[in-house]
Amino acid sequence: MFKLLFTANDDDSREALRLLLSDCTHRPVRNVQVQNNEILPEYLTGKTVRLDIHVTFNDGEQADLEIIIYEMPKLKQVVTAYFEGRVELKNLSPEQKWCIYFRYKGNEKMESLIQELCKQEEGIMRADRGSWLYAAGKAGEERGHLQAKEETARKMKADGLSTDKITTYTCLSLTDEAVPKSGGPKGP
Repeated sequence: MFKLLFTANDDDSREALRLLLSDCTHRPVRNVQVQNNEILPEYLTGKTVRLDIHVTFNDGEQADLEIIIYEMPKLKQVVTAYFEGRVELKNLSPEQKWCIYFRYKGNEKMESLIQELCKQEEGIMRADRGSWLYAAGKAGEERGHLQAKEETARKMKADGLSTDKITTYTCLSLTDEAVPKSGGPKGP
């Protein structure tokens, strides 16, 4: 998720990364440049992600940073305390807020917490906007794959292949209506 949110080639992604680094270094960051944008897919779902970034602080000082994202062991306790009213988001460190976002984004039960973080933190809000664009793109991609399978199934049926073979090759279920009972493509 980190790579998807912070290394996209758009203003929200760059600004979210800049604000994240400002929060984590406790120094205003003027510019960021991702040096190593090659993260293997198996690391995207793991507990640790590494990314090399060159930063320029507002005072002109430059530094090369290695970003390591990990799960904070006490994060669940902090979130539980928030929902019990014992902790307010404004009292959490920026690092805790970002870790909560990374850990719980996409968890329906935590949606109110994520929305509150977005209201309070511009960097998280920008990262969240990027995640919605990514999710919308993935949903469109999945619909496209399904439509392609359905079209293939129609062609296979028109060529006389059995429904059993069609479902074996396309992985569509018999209830998908992608394989019309009569030959040829579905139409009005």
